[in-house]
Amino acid sequence: MEIGNWSSTAEVNEYYRQARRLGIESNVLELELFGFTIIEPERASPNGLGERLTEATYALLKREDAADVALNTFEKSNVDGRHVFHLLKKDPVFVEAMLNPVVMTLARLATGERGRLHATVCFAKKGLAKPTLLHCDATECPAPMPAFGHLINISYLVTDYTLANGTLAIVPGSNRWCRPPTPIEQPKWFGGVNDDIAIPVIAKAGSIVAFNGNTWHGAYPKTDAAADRIHLSYAFSKAYVHPGENYDDIPDSMAEQYGPEFAQLVGKYDWKGWRTEGPNFERQLTGEKARMAARALAAE
Repeated sequence: MEIGNWSSTAEVNEYYRQARRLGIESNVLELELFGFTIIEPERASPNGLGERLTEATYALLKREDAADVALNTFEKSNVDGRHVFHLLKKDPVFVEAMLNPVVMTLARLATGERGRLHATVCFAKKGLAKPTLLHCDATECPAPMPAFGHLINISYLVTDYTLANGTLAIVPGSNRWCRPPTPIEQPKWFGGVNDDIAIPVIAKAGSIVAFNGNTWHGAYPKTDAAADRIHLSYAFSKAYVHPGENYDDIPDSMAEQYGPEFAQLVGKYDWKGWRTEGPNFERQLTGEKARMAARALAAE
């Protein structure tokens, strides 16, 4: 059917039309029904984006000191491998990847017009690696969680993801269960007692894997020591969720360079965080006007 400019669904009308134009309408439905979706490289990483992300990611891993990241040396971490956080200032291609229309369409449909960038992280595993327990990303929301997700995780695969190199494990439909998994529900492949209800994500480098914040996921053990296993995760959250990363270090010049959508995502127009001066709603209104003007200009 034709999607009109219906006032009762004003926040989603244009994003759904955009999903149709981008050829990801079925992916939007898969996210709703199954809690995850896979977008093939041709749609996920057009115009050489996948190759540029690969080059930038390997340069990042070579340049950054793993010891600077606390989680990399945290003995009780549930996740094997290496992490690099706070990617936006590390290479322009990481901003390009976030502002990719495919990513932004999924993010806005999931978190709304005022949704924020929650976190950016590179996950890298080399050699052998242990599995990661099933969990969901709504870590501080007590059960029962709402039927909709507070967050969406949208990840670019920098390498092929196979069972042997420790691909992601997803439990389809778990986004509708509104609770995190309990210890007894961990699958047998992790040493638990539960039947293996998870499935492996098998996808090529350059693909996007997106899943709801309620969706149970983890990682299979990495048994192929020769193959790298790397992905870049962009998490977005609804406006009432406090972002995991602090973007106070993003300069105004960077926001001006990338435009008002970028500025909104990193909190430049956020009215929260006041002290004695109280909330600054004028800042939010300024941002909304700037975004509307930019969209009108792009539509000309």
